[in-house]
Amino acid sequence: MPQTTQPALGLSKGEFFTFKDLTRTDLATMAGKGTRDYARHVLDRVFNVEAEEGFRKEILSDFHLNNYLFCLESGFSDRKQSALCSLMAHLFRQTVRTRLDIHAAFDLFKALLLRHSVQRPPWSVGVFSTQDVKDVTNYVLDTFFRHFKLYQYVYVTREEVRVVPARSLMPAMPPVVAFEEKDVVTDEAQVEAIKALLKVPVGVFAKRPAAETQVPNVEDFPTDVPAPAADKRESGLSASESVEASLQAWQAKLTADFESRLEKQDAEFQRRIDAVQAAKGGKK
Repeated sequence: MPQTTQPALGLSKGEFFTFKDLTRTDLATMAGKGTRDYARHVLDRVFNVEAEEGFRKEILSDFHLNNYLFCLESGFSDRKQSALCSLMAHLFRQTVRTRLDIHAAFDLFKALLLRHSVQRPPWSVGVFSTQDVKDVTNYVLDTFFRHFKLYQYVYVTREEVRVVPARSLMPAMPPVVAFEEKDVVTDEAQVEAIKALLKVPVGVFAKRPAAETQVPNVEDFPTDVPAPAADKRESGLSASESVEASLQAWQAKLTADFESRLEKQDAEFQRRIDAVQAAKGGKK
């Protein structure tokens, strides 16, 4: 049967840290040289510290060296030294790679240490004694977890999200055109005649600023409105009838012009929709 990997540990069944990275030869050579510089050199090679750059490389190199020095101070055997150095390296990698918080990282540390503290193969192996477990836990709490946020700040990469608005495929709507000054009725006689015809309160037809008189989708209103006849004898109509006839003519012309403009806008809007649909069909 294939080996199953436990996501929480990052190890396969029956996989342990004893002489996994640091071999007996490496440990014997470091003990024989007896210098920190040589021990650092071997640890950097074994744990691939050279892959890092700048101060990240220096921090990681000190991390592995301090773990090895703790093993020497505790009088650990080669088996325990190899297991602990690899355990700490694995804990560091998993914390950075999976972006663990401090609680999840401590749970991972306890699971890894327990895996190497009880003789129950193939699930665990008895490398560390009960006293070793206490000493290692105190050491890791006082070093790795004391500076956990600093390690996260240096090694955990930040992800930046850039939001770019997508280009809309809908055609732009025609702009709203405001009245111009020339579109406002200003002839006082004509205003008075219209007020008399419609019998509206005084002030309704008062001249207003152009910004307040806006009609959607109308660019220009006809300005050639016939003035009411000044004399009944010239037109044969009364003043009110003349104004009414003028308003009817203006309304008819305005309606025709407005409908013509609407038809043009509808045709332009349909043309843009057809163009967008044709572009989509071409991409497919």
